[in-house]
Amino acid sequence: MTYTKHWNLPEMPTGAVDWPALFNDVVDKVEVGPTIKLVAGETLTIRTPFYIRSDGKAWKASNSTDIRGIWQSASTALGVEGFGQVGGVMTYASWTWTKGGLIYANSSNALTQTISGQAIGIAISATE
Repeated sequence: MTYTKHWNLPEMPTGAVDWPALFNDVVDKVEVGPTIKLVAGETLTIRTPFYIRSDGKAWKASNSTDIRGIWQSASTALGVEGFGQVGGVMTYASWTWTKGGLIYANSSNALTQTISGQAIGIAISATE
């Protein structure tokens, strides 16, 4: 199956198609929020804040850089394409956020609720 360039939505295939599954995949991705496809400027791991340098690549962001999103692909090596989420809701079962608290990136390129630089999001539940 082929996918759109940036939002990673499936393109309509020809032939026999499981239409409910295809539709649900699209709805799930729209519900979560937009992503963009970028080349990693360094090794990036899932749930790492990232920013985009003038070379157009994704780099780890910290409390001293302008954060553009959260990396959503599994471990992505230097020079490999992956997806970064730039809006919407992110969910991870192991997060333990305080609902209503601001979320930041710290100096170690990780998400935290400890005040450190600019806020990049707000917790709507312990895991979102």
